[in-house]
Amino acid sequence: RRDQAPVSFGKGQSRLVGRSQAMRTAVEALKQVAPTRASVLFWGPGGVGKGVAARALHERRIRDGVLPKGAPLVALDLRELRADQVERELFGSPEGPGLLAAAHEGTLLLEHLPEAPLELQRLLVRALEDGSVRPLGAAAQVPLELTLIATLGEDPGDCVVAGRLDPDLCLLLGQVRIAIPALDTRPEDKVPLAEALLASWPLRPNQTPPLLTVGARQAIESRSYPGNARELNAVLASGVVLANGRAIDIDDLPYERPSELKPLRMALSDYERRYVEEALLANRSDLTATAATLGITRR
Repeated sequence: RRDQAPVSFGKGQSRLVGRSQAMRTAVEALKQVAPTRASVLFWGPGGVGKGVAARALHERRIRDGVLPKGAPLVALDLRELRADQVERELFGSPEGPGLLAAAHEGTLLLEHLPEAPLELQRLLVRALEDGSVRPLGAAAQVPLELTLIATLGEDPGDCVVAGRLDPDLCLLLGQVRIAIPALDTRPEDKVPLAEALLASWPLRPNQTPPLLTVGARQAIESRSYPGNARELNAVLASGVVLANGRAIDIDDLPYERPSELKPLRMALSDYERRYVEEALLANRSDLTATAATLGITRR
């Protein structure tokens, strides 16, 4: 698969890219849904690029005329809503419009859904199904015409079964569901993603986009990124600074070098010592019992 050309969706810093089958499936789904107003639910672990995908879809719909030019993208992190201010913040008041009205004729991006109380989720269902909201203290309804995108850190079906996600809200927001798996499960995407990030890197006047040497590419693909694309971006930031205009090499990346590793005999000795200490602790410092646990004779 590494000899296949990468696929991508979006432009600049709002761009998904990769060679893996998972990314090919995601990009194809985005291309299919972009000309429509269907709701989209992106799910996957933190840092994989769900927010990037949401922005890319919003911007593509503006370019394609699905949304008007200048249409807003309003992100609503449901963890940040205060329980005593929910209706005011969502629906508005005489002091100003709410978050739902602010997304009128644009996109409402709902984040961290399972962390919101079910009562709040059901409140959202009613407002979104009605297509209008009534600000606090107002007599008339305010119409809502918007497209919906949501992001989840885990499988939405599992969240519904666990009682953390309202099933009606899941159906409303997930007409199309797109999974973006962890970066370490698709190593063939690491280098294309790194090159895409560097291609859109903020540059000084007359500065060219940073490049990667062969050694840097090999190092990037072989390393693990628990923080996913967010962590890879931080690694590249270090490389850009240290390379100072030249191609980024492995020495510019903040990876542990082989020379920093302990000799094998020393590493084994350390492991053996820690193992014996754990056995002693488990056996409450009883040397006879510890020896039996370790399969050795007491000396």
